[in-house]
Amino acid sequence: MNLLRAYPSDWQPKLKLARSAEIERNKDVLDDNDSLEVCVVKMNFPVTPICSENEGVLLTATEYASQFEKGGYQHRFQDKCFLFLFLVTISAIFCLALDLWFSDIISRDLNLPDSLNRQIFIALPQISIISMVVSTLCSIIILIIGKAFIWLSLISIAGTQLALAGTFLKEALLTDSMIAYTASILMGLGALFSVISSYLMRHRVDFACAHIRVAARAILSYPMALLGAVCMAVVQSFWSLVWILGLLRMLRFSRIATKSECLGEECLKHVSARSAMSILIGMLVIYFWCSMVFRNILAVSIGSIVSSWKCKSQKNNLVAKAFLEAWTFHLGSICFGSLLVAVVETFRQVLSTLATLTSKQKNFYMAWVFSILSSVLHFVEYLMEFCNRFAYAYIGCYKCAFIPASKRSIQFLKSKGWSAVVNQEITRTAFWYANLLIGSLVAYITVRVFEITYSQASPSLHYRNPVVAVLGFTIGYLVTSIILSVISSAVTTVYILWAEEPSSWMQTRPDEYQILHNVWSKIFPDDYNSGRGASNTSLS
Repeated sequence: MNLLRAYPSDWQPKLKLARSAEIERNKDVLDDNDSLEVCVVKMNFPVTPICSENEGVLLTATEYASQFEKGGYQHRFQDKCFLFLFLVTISAIFCLALDLWFSDIISRDLNLPDSLNRQIFIALPQISIISMVVSTLCSIIILIIGKAFIWLSLISIAGTQLALAGTFLKEALLTDSMIAYTASILMGLGALFSVISSYLMRHRVDFACAHIRVAARAILSYPMALLGAVCMAVVQSFWSLVWILGLLRMLRFSRIATKSECLGEECLKHVSARSAMSILIGMLVIYFWCSMVFRNILAVSIGSIVSSWKCKSQKNNLVAKAFLEAWTFHLGSICFGSLLVAVVETFRQVLSTLATLTSKQKNFYMAWVFSILSSVLHFVEYLMEFCNRFAYAYIGCYKCAFIPASKRSIQFLKSKGWSAVVNQEITRTAFWYANLLIGSLVAYITVRVFEITYSQASPSLHYRNPVVAVLGFTIGYLVTSIILSVISSAVTTVYILWAEEPSSWMQTRPDEYQILHNVWSKIFPDDYNSGRGASNTSLS
């Protein structure tokens, strides 16, 4: 069996191959600035490259484990400056939260036993528990039903748009509002587009289901990975609580606070909008950054687990070691990629908020400008997350830093000619809809629980319902995305490992090879080309 692999020259000053491999090296040039080492390798086993800063090592997973135990290969911390920045930032937030806890909550300077703030603080653990339970159950259901879930998501998206179109139309008929008529038409067109696109992409459902089935087999082979995802959800929930406490302390440091007895719009006069905005922007960057770090730690860990499953690795405590590596050696790379997306996400949210505020003030020109800028940032964020999605899988599989992993993933998808195929993959849409739906469900449940629990004690509770709903949706959405990202990350890793060398699956996973081979040959025969990539694509 011939295996063709290309590695950028800056990855590997040295390259060591497994003993049974026969190597023929040829020099090829990708472009004017980047050269490639092309290695034609004949072997009888699948390989899992392990890349470090100074040396590329091409070994089987079992031989890698053996060399690591003997001290033949040492892990290295990647992207150390971003790791240091992350540790400093999260330590500062923890210090702020602890300061608020000891100085205000324990000493009761805020009079929390008699305030609604205490009730919201008590409700946060309830929100987190509800989020974790609902998210875990939904993840298990998705693994079981697969194809039905994807179709349900596509139908639900179109149905939701139709329902909104009907609601706006009813409002327009009652009030003769041009805005309602416009919204009804737009929602109707969106529903029509969803129906047409679902029909045109109906053949891709089987394609997506095949990858979900293989990914589910990999995850269910290591059920401790799901437990690790639940633990990461706990970490995410705990981080949300710590961040809220840190935000309250920052507001108190800046003398931005509300009187405990104020109700409704009376609270607004105690708030300085400019100071609050600057603090909130900085805190939002920190929150999104750390939240994405925790989510991407799971992505890197799942990439390592699925790669080991594909190679039938016999390492002990494989899941624990995968999470340990992600939390230590790869944490700097994860922080690097997550920071870029977090900054874009924060400014996109700020622009969306400004667009809403200016629209309410009848300043439609500025609202239009802010909306356009928000849409541009949303597209940039999508591109960054798309690239990072494969970069984290490469980090988990090949133990490299963030920038080499990003370059490698983009170059390889282009060289195979499979970029268009992956771009149109629909599982991401299904997972996004599940996150949105479950987040809304958690928000509704938590508001109801909060009302039933505290309505008698606090007649003014209705002023805090929007706060509870926003907290419930935010925590529910983020926790759900962490749990469901197990499946998404496993699917992405299957793409990477299948793209690298489809025929190697015959040696270790013949059943899964047959599933993927059949669906690729049926749906994308030209792009697949028996595993060689698009016929009109070549390294040049």
